[in-house]
Amino acid sequence: MRQADYQNWELQSLRKQMAKESKQAQNLSRQVISLKEERDALRIECEQLKSSQGRSDGEQAFKKLQPETKDTRDQLEAMKQELNFEKKVRTNLHLQLRKAQDSNSELVLVVKDLETRWRRQKGKYLIFQAS
Repeated sequence: MRQADYQNWELQSLRKQMAKESKQAQNLSRQVISLKEERDALRIECEQLKSSQGRSDGEQAFKKLQPETKDTRDQLEAMKQELNFEKKVRTNLHLQLRKAQDSNSELVLVVKDLETRWRRQKGKYLIFQAS
């Protein structure tokens, strides 16, 4: 029974960890979307500056915005990598959960088999004792 209790505890722990990882993945997805929107807004702002201030002024504004755009791209790339890592962790946790569930099912079958055998032996013992 200790094995089953441990596996149930492990199963609950894995479920909690999966929920946590899922929440983190959702937060990262929201951050990625936010950064994409920010990037798009900066691109639009850059285009507006180019068209409103003429060629030379627009080029200067674009050069000023390039470091911000690069930072945004770097942040976006870092978040994508982190999101991919979180997805891998979640997949791994899901696999561990399945293995634990399979193991629990096998353990239940073994316990039932042992109970059946014990009852048979007990019945034989009672019959032997009665005679």
